[in-house]
Amino acid sequence: MNWEENLILAKGLARQPFEVTERAAVGRAYYAVFNLARRWLEANVAPIDDRRAHQQVWQTFTAAAHADDASRHDWKLIGRLGDALHQLRNQVDYDDHVEELESRTQRALLTAERICGLLAGLEGFNRRRR
Repeated sequence: MNWEENLILAKGLARQPFEVTERAAVGRAYYAVFNLARRWLEANVAPIDDRRAHQQVWQTFTAAAHADDASRHDWKLIGRLGDALHQLRNQVDYDDHVEELESRTQRALLTAERICGLLAGLEGFNRRRR
Protein backbone atom coordinates (compact mmCIF):
# COMPACT_ATOMS: atom_id res chain seq x y z
CA MET A 1 0.00 0.00 0.00
CA ASN A 2 1.29 3.44 -0.89
CA TRP A 3 0.08 5.44 2.11
CA GLU A 4 1.13 8.72 0.52
CA GLU A 5 -1.74 8.26 -1.95
CA ASN A 6 -4.04 9.05 0.98
CA LEU A 7 -2.49 12.51 1.12
CA ILE A 8 -3.08 12.98 -2.61
CA LEU A 9 -6.70 11.94 -2.09
CA ALA A 10 -7.00 14.30 0.88
CA LYS A 11 -5.92 17.26 -1.25
CA GLY A 12 -8.54 16.40 -3.86
CA LEU A 13 -11.24 16.04 -1.24
CA ALA A 14 -10.33 19.37 0.34
CA ARG A 15 -10.98 21.13 -2.97
CA GLN A 16 -14.62 20.05 -2.92
CA PRO A 17 -17.10 22.58 -1.50
CA PHE A 18 -18.70 20.26 1.06
CA GLU A 19 -18.28 19.88 4.81
CA VAL A 20 -18.17 16.10 4.50
CA THR A 21 -15.29 16.19 2.01
CA GLU A 22 -13.31 18.57 4.22
CA ARG A 23 -13.81 16.20 7.15
CA ALA A 24 -12.80 13.25 4.98
CA ALA A 25 -9.70 15.15 3.81
CA VAL A 26 -8.51 15.54 7.39
CA GLY A 27 -9.02 11.83 7.95
CA ARG A 28 -7.14 10.77 4.82
CA ALA A 29 -4.28 13.17 5.61
CA TYR A 30 -4.06 11.77 9.12
CA TYR A 31 -4.07 8.14 8.01
CA ALA A 32 -1.40 8.86 5.42
CA VAL A 33 1.08 10.09 8.01
CA PHE A 34 0.00 7.73 10.78
CA ASN A 35 0.67 4.70 8.59
CA LEU A 36 3.94 6.08 7.24
CA ALA A 37 5.11 6.82 10.79
CA ARG A 38 3.97 3.44 12.05
CA ARG A 39 5.71 1.58 9.22
CA TRP A 40 8.90 3.55 9.86
CA LEU A 41 8.85 2.68 13.57
CA GLU A 42 8.13 -0.98 12.87
CA ALA A 43 11.00 -1.17 10.39
CA ASN A 44 13.50 0.75 12.50
CA VAL A 45 12.50 0.61 16.17
CA ALA A 46 9.92 -1.94 17.34
CA PRO A 47 6.52 -3.43 16.55
CA ILE A 48 3.46 -1.33 17.35
CA ASP A 49 0.61 -2.80 19.40
CA ASP A 50 -2.65 -2.68 17.41
CA ARG A 51 -4.76 -1.87 20.49
CA ARG A 52 -2.99 1.41 21.22
CA ALA A 53 -1.31 2.02 17.88
CA HIS A 54 -2.17 5.70 17.41
CA GLN A 55 -1.10 6.73 20.88
CA GLN A 56 1.99 4.52 20.80
CA VAL A 57 3.22 5.87 17.45
CA TRP A 58 3.02 9.53 18.45
CA GLN A 59 4.33 8.93 21.98
CA THR A 60 7.31 7.00 20.61
CA PHE A 61 8.25 9.91 18.39
CA THR A 62 7.61 12.49 21.13
CA ALA A 63 9.77 10.60 23.63
CA ALA A 64 12.56 10.36 21.03
CA ALA A 65 14.27 7.62 23.03
CA HIS A 66 15.64 6.05 19.84
CA ALA A 67 16.75 9.30 18.22
CA ASP A 68 20.31 10.48 17.93
CA ASP A 69 21.31 14.04 18.79
CA ALA A 70 20.97 15.17 15.18
CA SER A 71 17.42 13.89 14.75
CA ARG A 72 15.96 14.33 18.26
CA HIS A 73 14.23 17.62 17.44
CA ASP A 74 12.62 16.11 14.32
CA TRP A 75 11.44 13.04 16.24
CA LYS A 76 9.75 15.21 18.86
CA LEU A 77 8.23 17.46 16.23
CA ILE A 78 6.80 14.46 14.36
CA GLY A 79 5.25 13.28 17.62
CA ARG A 80 3.70 16.64 18.48
CA LEU A 81 2.40 17.32 14.98
CA GLY A 82 1.08 13.77 14.63
CA ASP A 83 -0.72 13.92 17.96
CA ALA A 84 -2.31 17.27 17.07
CA LEU A 85 -3.44 15.91 13.71
CA HIS A 86 -4.85 12.83 15.47
CA GLN A 87 -6.87 15.05 17.80
CA LEU A 88 -8.25 17.01 14.86
CA ARG A 89 -9.10 13.77 13.04
CA ASN A 90 -11.07 12.65 16.09
CA GLN A 91 -12.86 15.99 16.22
CA VAL A 92 -13.89 15.96 12.55
CA ASP A 93 -15.03 12.34 12.86
CA TYR A 94 -17.15 12.73 15.99
CA ASP A 95 -18.11 16.36 16.68
CA ASP A 96 -21.25 17.77 15.09
CA HIS A 97 -19.64 21.19 14.66
CA VAL A 98 -15.99 22.04 14.01
CA GLU A 99 -15.00 25.69 14.18
CA GLU A 100 -13.13 27.06 11.13
CA LEU A 101 -13.25 23.69 9.37
CA GLU A 102 -12.01 24.98 6.02
CA SER A 103 -8.88 26.66 7.42
CA ARG A 104 -8.21 23.78 9.80
CA THR A 105 -8.46 21.34 6.90
CA GLN A 106 -5.85 23.32 4.96
CA ARG A 107 -3.58 23.40 8.02
CA ALA A 108 -4.05 19.64 8.43
CA LEU A 109 -2.85 19.09 4.86
CA LEU A 110 0.20 21.27 5.48
CA THR A 111 0.90 19.44 8.74
CA ALA A 112 0.67 16.07 7.00
CA GLU A 113 3.09 17.24 4.29
CA ARG A 114 5.47 18.49 6.97
CA ILE A 115 5.37 15.16 8.80
CA CYS A 116 6.07 13.36 5.50
CA GLY A 117 9.07 15.60 4.93
CA LEU A 118 10.38 15.04 8.45
CA LEU A 119 9.97 11.28 8.11
CA ALA A 120 11.80 11.38 4.79
CA GLY A 121 14.71 13.04 6.55
CA LEU A 122 15.09 10.30 9.15
CA GLU A 123 17.84 7.76 8.53
CA GLY A 124 16.48 4.55 7.10
CA PHE A 125 13.19 5.99 5.87
CA ASN A 126 13.83 5.75 2.13
CA ARG A 127 15.46 2.32 2.41
CA ARG A 128 12.52 0.81 4.25
CA ARG A 129 9.47 2.52 2.72
CA ARG A 130 6.81 0.31 1.19
